[in-house]
Amino acid sequence: MPIVSVKVLAGAFSKDQKERRIDGITDVFAEVGGEGIQPNVAVLVEEVDSGMWGIGGRKLTIEEIEERRRGRADQGGQ
Repeated sequence: MPIVSVKVLAGAFSKDQKERRIDGITDVFAEVGGEGIQPNVAVLVEEVDSGMWGIGGRKLTIEEIEERRRGRADQGGQ
């Protein structure tokens, strides 16, 4: 049984977005392993508090995520 752990910054994604990620990851396993594997794919979405996620010693915050999104939106991206 595959177990997939997805960690996201708390507040960075809506409930719907997290549910779509669960569906999408499950679908990928079914595409690769066959439909029979789908009922056995476990996907856990875990939220990490703002500032409790470090990349290269730099703390990632929800404010930084929102700033990045605004920047992409200003450039015509999502």
